[in-house]
Amino acid sequence: MSWKSSDGHKSDIMAVRQCSPLGVIATASHDGELVIWRLDTQRPIIHLHRGTQAALPVDSLVFLQHRAESRTLRDRGVLVSSQAGYLCFWSVTGVKRGCFYAPEQPGERVLIMSSDQIKNSILVSGDTKGCLQIWDISSYAVNIQSQSACEQPPLLQRWSAHSRPLVCVEVLHVADREFLLTASADGSAGLWTRDGDHVGCFGQLETWSITGPATYHRQGGGMTN
Repeated sequence: MSWKSSDGHKSDIMAVRQCSPLGVIATASHDGELVIWRLDTQRPIIHLHRGTQAALPVDSLVFLQHRAESRTLRDRGVLVSSQAGYLCFWSVTGVKRGCFYAPEQPGERVLIMSSDQIKNSILVSGDTKGCLQIWDISSYAVNIQSQSACEQPPLLQRWSAHSRPLVCVEVLHVADREFLLTASADGSAGLWTRDGDHVGCFGQLETWSITGPATYHRQGGGMTN
């Protein structure tokens, strides 16, 4: 089946995310275009580009679901896109509420992002160097009067998690603690504490328990911030 709609993307779609509280999905393509669609009508609400980097691919998207549920926050930064390493916070009306470069090294890209969807207090980004960054976004892209568009949120943690690009990261809540689940192009999947302790890799010889800190393979974290 071919895509014939004039409202759709003109290039390959690289990412898609849904937002149940708003009844929308967002798609992003290789030519840098981002489209927000209504689920009920399957029609676009708005088409977005990221200004000067519009010709570069959008690598990842994430909706901040907790913000989207709040009537007072949903017009703030509720959708985050990653393009050429820059993380941009958008409202669903197409206003860019914030944008900053996430990787430590220039010329890298952020291929995956995640957030604690219970509160949206942190944003986790994973880049092409295999590094993880944890950002405090509890008030980022929320108080738009006191924040410049290029201001960076506080960086809570940064460490080298894998030897090759990160392709997946998820925030897990287990036993009242937050953990990060990662997967990489190096062929490994691992689990980390929010503080950067390496719980362990899946398939390693030594077993570990997510609820038993004494079993953690701590030296794998390699804090760098």
